[in-house]
Amino acid sequence: LAGVPPSIPLDVDRVNRLADELGIMRGSLLAAAKSMKGLPEETIPNAVDFLCSLARTIAELCYQRDELSTWVVGLSTLYEVGKAISSTLSLREILDVTMERAISVTKAETGSIMLLDEKKGELSIETACGLDHKAVKQVRTKLGEGIAGWVAQQGEPVLLVDLATDPRFKDVSQREEIRSALSVPLKVKDKVIGVLNVNNKLVGGPFNEDDLALVSALASEIATAIENARLYEETKQKVMELSALHDVAKSTASTLKLEKLLALIIEKTAQVLHVPMCALKLIDKTTEELTVMASSGLTKEYIEGLRSRVGEGITGWVAKEGKPLAVSDITKDSRYRYLGAAKRGHIRAMLCVPLIIRKGTIGVLSVYAPSPHYYTDDEVNLLSTLASQTAIAIENARLYEEISYQRGALEQLMAKTIQTQEDERKIVGLEVHDVISQAIASLFYRIQTCERLLDLDVKRAREEFSEMKRMAQGTLDDVTRLMFNLRPPHLEDLGVFPALRRYVDQYQRENAISVEMEVKGRRKRFHPSVEITIYRIVQEALTNVRKHAEARRVALKFEVNQETIHGLIEDDGKGFNPNPFLTKGEAEGHLGLLGMKERAYPLCTTWIAFTNSSWV
Repeated sequence: LAGVPPSIPLDVDRVNRLADELGIMRGSLLAAAKSMKGLPEETIPNAVDFLCSLARTIAELCYQRDELSTWVVGLSTLYEVGKAISSTLSLREILDVTMERAISVTKAETGSIMLLDEKKGELSIETACGLDHKAVKQVRTKLGEGIAGWVAQQGEPVLLVDLATDPRFKDVSQREEIRSALSVPLKVKDKVIGVLNVNNKLVGGPFNEDDLALVSALASEIATAIENARLYEETKQKVMELSALHDVAKSTASTLKLEKLLALIIEKTAQVLHVPMCALKLIDKTTEELTVMASSGLTKEYIEGLRSRVGEGITGWVAKEGKPLAVSDITKDSRYRYLGAAKRGHIRAMLCVPLIIRKGTIGVLSVYAPSPHYYTDDEVNLLSTLASQTAIAIENARLYEEISYQRGALEQLMAKTIQTQEDERKIVGLEVHDVISQAIASLFYRIQTCERLLDLDVKRAREEFSEMKRMAQGTLDDVTRLMFNLRPPHLEDLGVFPALRRYVDQYQRENAISVEMEVKGRRKRFHPSVEITIYRIVQEALTNVRKHAEARRVALKFEVNQETIHGLIEDDGKGFNPNPFLTKGEAEGHLGLLGMKERAYPLCTTWIAFTNSSWV
């Protein structure tokens, strides 16, 4: 092209050697050399300039071709990533696809995507390539720590060509493993949500600015996709939770049977929170004990060992304080007291929330996890909302049962009242017929006799008058006794305790039973309804002692405070189990205790506590 024929004869051997080096047939190259026309010597510099310019042009075209090829690959990758992540709202799929593409386009050895937990201020690996999967699950990086922690805190990318020479990361533990690295923040509206890392470029030397630009563009693309996926999953979770809460409310409203209701609540709790184990405890107001009323997934051994009092253990603390409590690892909480049973029952973490109504805490709803678990605010709020619905449902069921019981008791009491009225009428009728009417009839006949004797035998007439006077006084006493039993006059005139003393005196005269009555505290008058209630309860109790107890001694003890009366009636008789007579009185045919309870119920804050031979 640009040379001139040599001034010396053509060296055939040299041409042949050149042909061999270039892979050209010897004859062709030799013919070409011989056919070259001579050029003027002054054209040589122009020929040299042309060849140099041509060489530079070829070199630039090759470089631009390689650079363009890299960007084509990068843009193709971005397109593929955008296409992949736009077709799904699954966070897991987005992370996996992005990680795979990032490793492929940068030709990196390993890589990871870390997401930021803002509340804990730490990064955790959500997906990785080329790393030990067991190890990555345990990795927690605080903001500012290591390469990823620095990037997340500063919000700036890092290109490391030589880790050993960078003073920012002189304490990084993977110094020997990392030769070069790219770490880019994942940002949404200037807010860092995570970090994309790639390590150790396998071909073409360390990472360069082109690699950084490509990974930064990739990070920008996936950050928005990750945030959208998160929002979608949060919205989906909220919809599911609201739907589940609606189902719970609908289900709990479908029954007022407490036992069935508690089992239903436990079933729905396990479904809503996706937990393998849960339990519902209610507080016994008398003993202050928390007792498991319904559970799911717990062993019988663990349930039997769960009895605790308010203020004791984790559930006891929740019951006392009325606040939720999440324990990520029960082995590290000194309040937990059942470590042996928990280990056998595969329990490691628990979340407890109180069941609260207007009157206070009535129980605790708990969920359990078989491994350490950090309960989120969403989980706590969801269980608290469920507990709120549960407490209302339980209270409604209790009120329903109480109303049902009161209705049945009222019906029994009405029947007892009617029967009592009929019995009293019968007694009054018998008393009037057998005693008073007979006495009046006898008086009538004696008056007629006296009328005849006044003219015949005055002395005899006076004797008849004396007998008539005695009979009239006896009849008056019978009428007074009958009226006293129907409505004690001393009750209205003197009050309940003097009236009871008179009744006790009469009771002792009529029965071979000794009664001791003691009244402590200020003696004041109470409302007539209270006094007649106390009087009738004591009257019924003493009647029961006479009929059933086979007792010789009875103690009546009363303590009067400012606004209350505490009463004790105790005998030395044979005793009995009162429960059947308080719940099945109509069936058993004995309504005395039930009647006493119903008399006292509207006035009492505490009803009856029984022992073998006494009741309060």
